[in-house]
Amino acid sequence: SALFWTGCIVTSVLLFYNPLSSVKTGSALVASPFAIVHAMIEERSLIYLPKLVNARYYLYTIGWGPRLLAIELFSTVLFFLFNFGTRTAGLLYAFLLIIRKKSSIFDLTLFLTVVFAATLPVIFIQKGIWWNTIQFFYYATFIANYFTAKLLARLLTGKKMVFLVLVAVIVGLTIPENFDIIQGFNVLRPYSYIPQSELEALRFLKKRPSGVVFASPWEQVTKERLRTTPLYEAVDSGYVAAYSAHQLYYADSHVLSIIGVDFKKRQERITKKDCTVLSEVTYIYRQNKNTTDLLMTCQGYLDQHFSPIFNNSVISIYQQR
Repeated sequence: SALFWTGCIVTSVLLFYNPLSSVKTGSALVASPFAIVHAMIEERSLIYLPKLVNARYYLYTIGWGPRLLAIELFSTVLFFLFNFGTRTAGLLYAFLLIIRKKSSIFDLTLFLTVVFAATLPVIFIQKGIWWNTIQFFYYATFIANYFTAKLLARLLTGKKMVFLVLVAVIVGLTIPENFDIIQGFNVLRPYSYIPQSELEALRFLKKRPSGVVFASPWEQVTKERLRTTPLYEAVDSGYVAAYSAHQLYYADSHVLSIIGVDFKKRQERITKKDCTVLSEVTYIYRQNKNTTDLLMTCQGYLDQHFSPIFNNSVISIYQQR
């Protein structure tokens, strides 16, 4: 069963990801030890230690040594404690079980997975959005919950007052963090959505012959507006490719930078509202409410070289003649 699913994963990677082509742009991960933990003592909203930060920058000019390593390891410990929180108790419990040779193979595997996932963002940064390696840490914190739950269950079976107090303390310290997380989801509506009328347009486009689509990007919008705006105003236009199964001429720059696609020349042409961009596409996917895009400037070129093939209150689609 495991061999079957491994084969499926490898086959999917070869078919859809094309790793032989993607490696031409180099690895998405770049070694930069401790880069992600620096914020722990640099940011005022975290554990601000300016003297230690200044000492670290000075020691970098000299080179690696015991003092610089000590500062980096101290920041790393703070990073782990800050992100794992009360899960740290569960991880310590798991470590003690491993040292005493009382852990199962399953527990050992999970613990090593936590170590691996937590270490990756400390060692590597990512091309494009450098701090995005923090995503590996999410898996580490999720799995660490298992060990914390196991510790709490073990303490509760002890039925001693000191154990019950310890459980109460761990659970009590966890509550404030969860309230903070819940607030992030405490909205009546999602941040963005795809209107039914736009889904209609995307279904229509999907049925058209294969071609390159130009979906004119919106200007940057604020988080407050994202609470009440449709997805096409949320800057990211990648969803057009996902729903229509067509290649986009230009999409979300963050994603393009992560996968190593050189998008800056096209982005610059779009920003300068260069009408020759339209000569390189098959379809134009236009948001009717977008009045600041390249298409407004190039309306004459659009009328001369493209024919409208779909229109509703939200989206207009054109095809090159």
